[in-house]
Amino acid sequence: DFTDDVGIPQVLMTDLASEFSGQHTEFVKHCRRMRIQLNHKEKGRYNQNHAAEREIGFLSERWRRRMSKKNVPRRLWDFGLVYEAEILSRLSRGRDGRTGYEEVFGQTPNIAEYVDFEFYDLVWWWDRGDKNSSTADPKRLARWLGISHRIGSDMCYWLITESGQIISKSSVQHVIKDDFLNPNVKETIEKFNNKLAERLNDSNHQVELPDGAEKYKLPDVPLPDDLEYERDERNIPSDAEYGDMLVDERPEDDNEDMIDKYLNMELTMDAGTNTARGARVVKRARTEDGKAIGTAHSNPMLDTRAYEIEFADGTRDKITANIIAENMYAQVDDHGKSFLLLDEIQDHKKDGTALTEENAYSYRGHNKHRKPTTKGWQLLVAWKDGSSSWVKLKDIKDSNPVEVAEYAVANRIQEEPAFAWWVKSVLRRRNRIISKVKSKHWRTTHKYGIRVPKSVKEALQLDQINGNTMWQDAINKEMSKAKISWEIQDGIDPAEARKGKVGKLIGYQEIRNNIIFDVKMDFTRKARYCAGGHTTDAPDGITYSSVVSRDSVRIGFLAAALHGVDVLAIDLENAYLNAPCAEKIWFEGTEECGEANGKVCILVRSLYGLKSSGFSWREALADALRSSPLNFESTQADPNVWIRKSRRPEDNYEYYEMLLVYVDDVLIVSHQPDSIADEIDNHYKIKPGSRKPPDIYLGADVAKVQTAGGHEVWSTSSKSYVQNAVKVVENLLVEDGKGMQLRSPAKAKNPIPSNYRPEVDVSAELEPDLISR
Repeated sequence: DFTDDVGIPQVLMTDLASEFSGQHTEFVKHCRRMRIQLNHKEKGRYNQNHAAEREIGFLSERWRRRMSKKNVPRRLWDFGLVYEAEILSRLSRGRDGRTGYEEVFGQTPNIAEYVDFEFYDLVWWWDRGDKNSSTADPKRLARWLGISHRIGSDMCYWLITESGQIISKSSVQHVIKDDFLNPNVKETIEKFNNKLAERLNDSNHQVELPDGAEKYKLPDVPLPDDLEYERDERNIPSDAEYGDMLVDERPEDDNEDMIDKYLNMELTMDAGTNTARGARVVKRARTEDGKAIGTAHSNPMLDTRAYEIEFADGTRDKITANIIAENMYAQVDDHGKSFLLLDEIQDHKKDGTALTEENAYSYRGHNKHRKPTTKGWQLLVAWKDGSSSWVKLKDIKDSNPVEVAEYAVANRIQEEPAFAWWVKSVLRRRNRIISKVKSKHWRTTHKYGIRVPKSVKEALQLDQINGNTMWQDAINKEMSKAKISWEIQDGIDPAEARKGKVGKLIGYQEIRNNIIFDVKMDFTRKARYCAGGHTTDAPDGITYSSVVSRDSVRIGFLAAALHGVDVLAIDLENAYLNAPCAEKIWFEGTEECGEANGKVCILVRSLYGLKSSGFSWREALADALRSSPLNFESTQADPNVWIRKSRRPEDNYEYYEMLLVYVDDVLIVSHQPDSIADEIDNHYKIKPGSRKPPDIYLGADVAKVQTAGGHEVWSTSSKSYVQNAVKVVENLLVEDGKGMQLRSPAKAKNPIPSNYRPEVDVSAELEPDLISR
């Protein structure tokens, strides 16, 4: 299988086990037939094949952990080791950031098959064997064992049934929490687990010895847990003897500081002094023998890794990752922005861009007015967490206007143009402002406690300070995709192009592109290369792109229930980069553009930020959906609903398959949604992990429910949306300081009183700061 799937290696090194060294074994015969050079390590020289031994150790340790975590029977070791080996080959564990799969095959691995299920998950599979029976339930229970690469489609899996039979199926779904809440289903699951456990029990697979053979059986010897194997260190070659054979250890994915998302995170902690203080995550905490404490988990609340944090005064403490995550989530808003509470203003400064008294006025006719600007001024602010930072006047003025006004008066700078136009007004309204102002200064420089760079230069500096390459990796990942969007124009000077002296660029508009940085909720760094489309003049006809209506989405779910077919949601990757650029745009490449740095580049693909990107993407996707083998047609009622005739194979029932398109989100209504998704994936890559039945769409909760008559239908709900809206209103009431609370009257039938008439409402209009709410 290895030579068929991967290729024929030139050299193999093994130990001196008889299976590998015997002249007439199948392994040796196969190596001869394939002309593979077979080498053997010396007996007792444990490190002569150190790279393979180390990887086998990783593989064995991962399998032992998996077997313990999921309570997997030992008899499934062969499937388990294959699964763990495939996962390891798809993890980026090398210094160059590439996976083992990519190093061997030269292409990025598709991990879509590995994201839906974990080894030994309890699943349902659909038994299509008895097509004549319309009353029998086709759902069967099984345990998931891995990917069956040589059977069926891409999403085809190995399953083990309650009888211990290994089968390969593509129609597989998770057993969910609601199944366990159903007494009948719960009983079925318990029976399945008991039968499978009995079937895989080792006692059922022991060979009975013939009479008189008991005396040849060796007794089992219990081994201590801390057993260490002794070996003769004199026979192990030195590093100098290894030479270039010696390679660095390849770390586990959850045991490497270079990819640790928590390191250098900034947060506010109470170290037992009842005073919140600023702290920074310094390093992993370890035991006395140097072993890292705790294990990683995809859910931050279940992550038990321990870290050392350092406070501003130099003291240190030890806390676990789940406490760090819980602390950080409690200190940020819904967008990950943290806030700081002001202690005092310590200093001020201004630069050359600040207005002077001579140019501080604007004129309207004969009237002279001060210009309302704070440009060029910064204040040194001490925060209650013990830190201090220079903050732009415009930012701190909004969050702490009274404190800033009082500081300006105390330091005799209230007549400066940046203060004179507002300080007196604030001091007159001081008491009213204190009760209503939002005294939190939102920290725009950080997100989830991680400093977010404003430029590529700052991102690289942060990597150097943090001792990792997280921002650099995010930039490389984004630019590796974005570089297809431009063509380099060699021999053209950007300065000449700006003067209009390059005939090829006549009619083209110049823009400036930049990278926008962000931090995801799982603390992963993200970079997005965006175009400065706000500086271009694009025709109105190419700046509009329609999307599927909510009514069409409801009709789509209704059709799925009536026709008895499935619904699958997919999200297409880098949508705009797949579409040609509809505008004539050029730009000068910057450092992050690699070989295009300093050169004139013409945009040939759409970038995020261009006014025409949405229109271009919709046209490109439409061409793909119309082409063979998809052959979908857009409907007249809603151009973003695509249909084609089809038949269900089990009963030859004729209906229309549907695609509902919202920019790069596509809902597939069909009896064969995976097949259609595969066809779309041939045109535009589907984001890993996005291929699944929908649970939320266009802001509405989506779920499949069963009616009293036993029919499966789709339901939509605004529960999550309303809950979030109520939470926002409650937070606004708290911020306003009115002490008001939302009540839930028992007989409330409308969101507003039934006698309310907006046309006769003469209450005061909202102030500018409330309009945005």
